[in-house]
Amino acid sequence: MKFHLSFALAAVLTAAGSSAALAQNASPVGQWGCNMTFTELNQFGNRTSGYAQEYRIAVYQNGTFDVGGTTMGVSGYSQFQGQGQWQLQQNVFIAQGQAQEQSSFGIMPTMFMMLGTLSPDGGGMSFTNESPDPSGTYIMSRSHYLCQRQG
Repeated sequence: MKFHLSFALAAVLTAAGSSAALAQNASPVGQWGCNMTFTELNQFGNRTSGYAQEYRIAVYQNGTFDVGGTTMGVSGYSQFQGQGQWQLQQNVFIAQGQAQEQSSFGIMPTMFMMLGTLSPDGGGMSFTNESPDPSGTYIMSRSHYLCQRQG
């Protein structure tokens, strides 16, 4: 399964307590252009697998979003689009929803999830999450999100 992002949302939110707070009166509502990378690492810190996404997400005042973009991975490029709900938890923007991905394997249902902390000026969002291996001795995976407000 490509989206390993449901792995430790509680840990992500706990770590968010030390993240920069949302700007006063800033809101994630609007159009965003984003990049996301997911990387799995071995015990020596070398990349073993992963993928990258480029997408646009429209975040609406009513708590919903639409998203569409491209995933680049070992099996090539695929297109995806979806929609879902968003919320703010402990100053972290969380978007979760259903999507469909069109690849060389056909159309497949998938899950979309995005995390972000709004920059002080409200023009950007970013988030990095690192998950340790079960023994806690090394970073097993890393997800990084970077978005810029569009127009």
